[in-house]
Amino acid sequence: MSELNGPSYEEQVRAIESMLKSVLGNAKYDYLSGPITGGPRFVGWQRTVGEMLSNDNDTYSMLLRRQVIGPNIEDLKGLAKLMRENDKFIIEPGSFESPSRLWSQAEFYRFWEQVITEHAERVIFSEGWHLSVGCVYEYLCAVRGTKPCFDQNEDDLPVEMACELIKKGAKDLDPKSLVLSKHRGRIEAMMEAIKFASSEAA
Repeated sequence: MSELNGPSYEEQVRAIESMLKSVLGNAKYDYLSGPITGGPRFVGWQRTVGEMLSNDNDTYSMLLRRQVIGPNIEDLKGLAKLMRENDKFIIEPGSFESPSRLWSQAEFYRFWEQVITEHAERVIFSEGWHLSVGCVYEYLCAVRGTKPCFDQNEDDLPVEMACELIKKGAKDLDPKSLVLSKHRGRIEAMMEAIKFASSEAA
Protein backbone atom coordinates (compact mmCIF):
# COMPACT_ATOMS: atom_id res chain seq x y z
CA MET A 1 0.00 0.00 0.00
CA SER A 2 1.41 3.42 -1.01
CA GLU A 3 1.38 6.76 0.79
CA LEU A 4 -2.15 8.14 1.08
CA ASN A 5 -1.26 11.49 -0.52
CA GLY A 6 1.54 10.27 -2.75
CA PRO A 7 1.73 8.31 -6.00
CA SER A 8 -0.08 4.98 -6.10
CA TYR A 9 1.77 1.68 -6.19
CA GLU A 10 1.07 1.39 -9.92
CA GLU A 11 2.43 4.90 -10.56
CA GLN A 12 5.57 4.14 -8.56
CA VAL A 13 6.17 0.91 -10.49
CA ARG A 14 5.70 2.68 -13.83
CA ALA A 15 8.29 5.28 -12.82
CA ILE A 16 10.79 2.62 -11.73
CA GLU A 17 10.16 0.58 -14.89
CA SER A 18 10.78 3.68 -17.00
CA MET A 19 14.08 4.23 -15.19
CA LEU A 20 15.10 0.60 -15.70
CA LYS A 21 14.39 0.83 -19.43
CA SER A 22 16.38 4.04 -19.70
CA VAL A 23 19.39 2.33 -18.09
CA LEU A 24 19.11 -1.22 -19.41
CA GLY A 25 17.43 -0.65 -22.76
CA ASN A 26 16.68 -4.06 -24.25
CA ALA A 27 19.62 -5.75 -22.52
CA LYS A 28 18.90 -8.87 -20.46
CA TYR A 29 20.50 -9.37 -17.07
CA ASP A 30 20.84 -12.27 -14.66
CA TYR A 31 18.46 -11.89 -11.75
CA LEU A 32 19.98 -12.98 -8.43
CA SER A 33 17.40 -14.35 -6.01
CA GLY A 34 18.35 -14.72 -2.36
CA PRO A 35 16.67 -14.72 1.04
CA ILE A 36 15.88 -11.35 2.58
CA THR A 37 13.17 -11.83 5.21
CA GLY A 38 13.42 -15.64 5.20
CA GLY A 39 15.97 -18.34 4.48
CA PRO A 40 18.16 -20.41 6.83
CA ARG A 41 19.14 -17.40 8.94
CA PHE A 42 15.47 -16.61 9.60
CA VAL A 43 14.64 -20.23 10.46
CA GLY A 44 17.51 -20.44 12.96
CA TRP A 45 16.68 -17.03 14.44
CA GLN A 46 12.99 -17.84 14.79
CA ARG A 47 13.76 -21.06 16.65
CA THR A 48 16.09 -19.40 19.16
CA VAL A 49 15.04 -15.75 19.42
CA GLY A 50 11.74 -15.17 17.65
CA GLU A 51 9.83 -17.80 19.61
CA MET A 52 10.71 -15.99 22.85
CA LEU A 53 9.34 -12.68 21.54
CA SER A 54 5.92 -13.80 20.34
CA ASN A 55 4.20 -11.27 22.63
CA ASP A 56 6.55 -8.35 21.91
CA ASN A 57 5.97 -7.21 18.32
CA ASP A 58 8.18 -4.11 18.50
CA THR A 59 11.25 -5.96 19.77
CA TYR A 60 10.58 -8.85 17.39
CA SER A 61 10.50 -6.52 14.38
CA MET A 62 13.62 -4.62 15.50
CA LEU A 63 15.71 -7.74 16.07
CA LEU A 64 14.39 -9.42 12.91
CA ARG A 65 15.66 -6.46 10.90
CA ARG A 66 19.01 -6.33 12.70
CA GLN A 67 19.75 -10.03 12.93
CA VAL A 68 18.07 -11.48 9.84
CA ILE A 69 17.05 -8.95 7.18
CA GLY A 70 20.15 -6.74 7.39
CA PRO A 71 22.68 -9.62 7.27
CA ASN A 72 20.69 -11.35 4.50
CA ILE A 73 20.80 -8.18 2.40
CA GLU A 74 24.55 -7.81 2.93
CA ASP A 75 25.09 -11.46 1.91
CA LEU A 76 23.07 -10.94 -1.27
CA LYS A 77 24.88 -7.72 -2.16
CA GLY A 78 28.23 -9.40 -1.49
CA LEU A 79 27.42 -12.30 -3.80
CA ALA A 80 26.24 -9.90 -6.50
CA LYS A 81 29.51 -7.96 -6.16
CA LEU A 82 31.55 -11.14 -6.67
CA MET A 83 29.51 -12.05 -9.74
CA ARG A 84 29.89 -8.58 -11.22
CA GLU A 85 33.65 -8.81 -10.72
CA ASN A 86 33.48 -11.88 -12.98
CA ASP A 87 31.80 -9.83 -15.71
CA LYS A 88 28.26 -10.93 -14.89
CA PHE A 89 25.43 -8.43 -15.37
CA ILE A 90 23.32 -8.78 -12.25
CA ILE A 91 20.05 -7.40 -10.92
CA GLU A 92 19.65 -8.11 -7.20
CA PRO A 93 16.76 -7.06 -4.93
CA GLY A 94 18.80 -6.45 -1.78
CA SER A 95 19.90 -2.94 -2.72
CA PHE A 96 16.41 -1.82 -3.69
CA GLU A 97 14.36 0.40 -1.41
CA SER A 98 10.78 1.02 -2.45
CA PRO A 99 9.66 4.63 -2.97
CA SER A 100 7.16 4.00 -0.18
CA ARG A 101 8.04 1.98 2.89
CA LEU A 102 4.39 0.94 2.96
CA TRP A 103 4.63 -1.52 0.07
CA SER A 104 3.07 -4.81 1.10
CA GLN A 105 4.85 -8.14 0.66
CA ALA A 106 2.48 -8.93 -2.22
CA GLU A 107 3.39 -5.65 -3.94
CA PHE A 108 7.09 -6.46 -3.67
CA TYR A 109 6.38 -9.88 -5.18
CA ARG A 110 4.48 -8.31 -8.09
CA PHE A 111 7.26 -5.80 -8.71
CA TRP A 112 10.06 -8.36 -8.83
CA GLU A 113 7.96 -10.70 -10.95
CA GLN A 114 7.71 -7.92 -13.51
CA VAL A 115 11.48 -7.34 -13.36
CA ILE A 116 12.16 -11.06 -13.87
CA THR A 117 9.68 -11.29 -16.72
CA GLU A 118 10.89 -8.23 -18.61
CA HIS A 119 14.60 -7.93 -17.80
CA ALA A 120 16.02 -11.32 -16.77
CA GLU A 121 17.73 -13.69 -19.16
CA ARG A 122 18.40 -16.19 -16.37
CA VAL A 123 17.53 -16.48 -12.68
CA ILE A 124 20.29 -17.51 -10.25
CA PHE A 125 19.40 -18.70 -6.75
CA SER A 126 21.75 -18.21 -3.81
CA GLU A 127 22.39 -20.73 -1.05
CA GLY A 128 19.35 -21.38 1.14
CA TRP A 129 16.84 -19.96 -1.32
CA HIS A 130 14.48 -22.92 -0.79
CA LEU A 131 13.75 -21.76 2.78
CA SER A 132 12.60 -18.34 1.60
CA VAL A 133 8.99 -17.80 0.54
CA GLY A 134 10.06 -14.89 -1.68
CA CYS A 135 12.74 -16.91 -3.46
CA VAL A 136 10.43 -19.85 -4.00
CA TYR A 137 7.91 -17.42 -5.49
CA GLU A 138 10.65 -16.06 -7.76
CA TYR A 139 11.38 -19.61 -8.89
CA LEU A 140 7.68 -19.89 -9.75
CA CYS A 141 7.93 -16.62 -11.72
CA ALA A 142 10.94 -18.01 -13.61
CA VAL A 143 9.04 -21.19 -14.49
CA ARG A 144 6.03 -19.22 -15.69
CA GLY A 145 8.32 -16.97 -17.72
CA THR A 146 10.35 -19.93 -19.08
CA LYS A 147 13.56 -18.46 -17.66
CA PRO A 148 16.50 -20.85 -17.15
CA CYS A 149 17.28 -21.38 -13.44
CA PHE A 150 20.68 -22.00 -11.85
CA ASP A 151 22.16 -22.27 -8.37
CA GLN A 152 24.85 -19.82 -7.27
CA ASN A 153 27.54 -22.09 -8.73
CA GLU A 154 25.69 -21.75 -12.06
CA ASP A 155 24.73 -25.41 -12.14
CA ASP A 156 21.31 -26.16 -13.64
CA LEU A 157 18.41 -26.02 -11.19
CA PRO A 158 15.55 -27.86 -12.91
CA VAL A 159 12.05 -28.09 -11.46
CA GLU A 160 12.49 -31.62 -10.12
CA MET A 161 15.65 -30.69 -8.21
CA ALA A 162 14.17 -27.41 -6.98
CA CYS A 163 11.03 -29.10 -5.65
CA GLU A 164 13.10 -31.78 -3.91
CA LEU A 165 15.12 -29.06 -2.15
CA ILE A 166 11.95 -27.24 -1.12
CA LYS A 167 10.30 -30.43 0.12
CA LYS A 168 13.34 -31.48 2.14
CA GLY A 169 13.77 -28.03 3.66
CA ALA A 170 10.09 -27.73 4.57
CA LYS A 171 10.18 -31.04 6.44
CA ASP A 172 12.79 -29.63 8.81
CA LEU A 173 10.58 -26.70 9.87
CA ASP A 174 9.21 -27.24 13.37
CA PRO A 175 5.44 -27.85 13.24
CA LYS A 176 5.20 -26.83 16.93
CA SER A 177 6.17 -23.26 16.02
CA LEU A 178 3.17 -21.30 14.71
CA VAL A 179 5.42 -18.95 12.72
CA LEU A 180 7.53 -21.73 11.18
CA SER A 181 4.45 -23.85 10.54
CA LYS A 182 2.91 -20.99 8.53
CA HIS A 183 6.26 -20.47 6.76
CA ARG A 184 6.30 -24.17 5.84
CA GLY A 185 2.73 -24.02 4.56
CA ARG A 186 3.47 -21.06 2.29
CA ILE A 187 6.62 -22.68 0.89
CA GLU A 188 4.84 -25.97 0.23
CA ALA A 189 1.94 -24.15 -1.47
CA MET A 190 4.44 -22.36 -3.73
CA MET A 191 6.07 -25.71 -4.52
CA GLU A 192 2.74 -27.11 -5.70
CA ALA A 193 2.23 -23.97 -7.81
CA ILE A 194 5.65 -24.56 -9.38
CA LYS A 195 4.71 -28.13 -10.28
CA PHE A 196 1.43 -26.94 -11.76
CA ALA A 197 3.11 -24.18 -13.79
CA SER A 198 5.72 -26.62 -15.05
CA SER A 199 3.07 -29.11 -16.17
CA GLU A 200 1.15 -26.34 -17.92
CA ALA A 201 4.28 -25.25 -19.79
CA ALA A 202 5.16 -28.80 -20.88
